[in-house]
Amino acid sequence: MNTEYFSRRYLTIRRWTSFWHQIDEVLKTKAKSLLEIGVGSGVVAKVLREAGVSVTTFDISPELKPDVVGNILELEHHFSPSSFDCILCAQVLEHLPFESFKPAIEQIYKTTKSHAVISLPYHRRYWGIIARFYIPLFGAGRINIRIPRLLKHEEGEHKWEIGKSGYPLKKIESVLRSYFHIERRFYPLENIYHIFFRLRKKEGSLK
Repeated sequence: MNTEYFSRRYLTIRRWTSFWHQIDEVLKTKAKSLLEIGVGSGVVAKVLREAGVSVTTFDISPELKPDVVGNILELEHHFSPSSFDCILCAQVLEHLPFESFKPAIEQIYKTTKSHAVISLPYHRRYWGIIARFYIPLFGAGRINIRIPRLLKHEEGEHKWEIGKSGYPLKKIESVLRSYFHIERRFYPLENIYHIFFRLRKKEGSLK
C-alpha cells in the first residue's frame, strides 16, 4: 500500500469530508454491489463493506492491491454489462487526458446496472466574498461579491480540472448527460474543490 495515502498531508479534514460524501452518496443509491474505481487509502471501501455493501475495488496500480487490476477505459474486458448496482469513481478521471473522459464515462455506463457516483476537482472562475448580516425589522440578508478570474490549466498529475480554461462545468455535464440523469450535483462547503455527481443510468444511451 502506498503510504502517501496515510500521510497527514493527504488525510486532511477536507479529504475526510469527501470520504464521508462518497460513502453517503453510495448508500443513498441503496446499492448492494459496488465497483470502486481507484483504491486510494481504502477507507471508503472498508466502511461500505462494514455497511453491508459488496465492494469490488479496481485500479491500474498493482501495488495498491485492488481486487482487479486494469484500465478504466477497458472495464468491459473485465466485467459483464450491468455487473454492479453502482460505480464509485472519486478524483480519478482528471488523471486521464480529457479526450479519454467520454470513453471512460461510457465504460462506467456499460458496467453499472443503475447508478454512478463521481467526484472531480472543481476550481472557481472567480474570487468571492460572501457576507451575512441581520438588520432589525428588516431581517437577514447576504452579500455575494464575485471578481472574475482566468484560470489557465498547467498540466501536472491532473490532466484537466473543471473551471479551468477549456474545461467549463457545462462541458463536463454535457458528457455526463449523454449517458446519465444527474440526480444530484453539489460541492461540500467543507471542501469546495471537490464537486460530486450522483448519476442514474439512462436506457439506450450508447452512441
